[in-house]
Amino acid sequence: MNKKNKKKLFLVVVSFSVLIISMLALEYLHVTDFYQKKPSANEAITPTINSVNYQPPTEQERQAGDTKKSEIIEQESTQKPSTANIVLVDAAQYDDMIEVRSFVSNLIEDGVCTYVFTKDSYKLTKQTNAVADASSTPCINLSVPRSEFLTSGSWELSITFEGTSAQGILNSTLEIR
Repeated sequence: MNKKNKKKLFLVVVSFSVLIISMLALEYLHVTDFYQKKPSANEAITPTINSVNYQPPTEQERQAGDTKKSEIIEQESTQKPSTANIVLVDAAQYDDMIEVRSFVSNLIEDGVCTYVFTKDSYKLTKQTNAVADASSTPCINLSVPRSEFLTSGSWELSITFEGTSAQGILNSTLEIR
């Protein structure tokens, strides 16, 4: 056998060995399942622990699900607060922009957030939408150009939330440079 043929044979044997070792490792780690006996068409499939039942729900399961849904709907409709708890995350000046971030922590429903900035007799009013998410109702971040504020100094900030079932108000102060 010449040197070229020996080299090819060696590569084939090594490749085959790596393939076999890889398959055995995958089988050992339960990534593959070459040895499990598959049930025939007329054999009953017995459920195993930690398996998923892909069959349609039984009538009893369907009724239990409908009952639970009704309980959740009733519980949610009776637990809505009448006062929205507004949380001020940030109200500050960033260069030439005044930014306000807030959310309603105890309510999950859409609404409107109204921001009223007051200094002396001057009032500046802005609104953003509040869009419910999975656990709260964030007001869309408000950005106001510094030029809309007539003077620098301490401004009163009033944030009001109005939704379909609740309202709330939060008062704070904001320093404008």
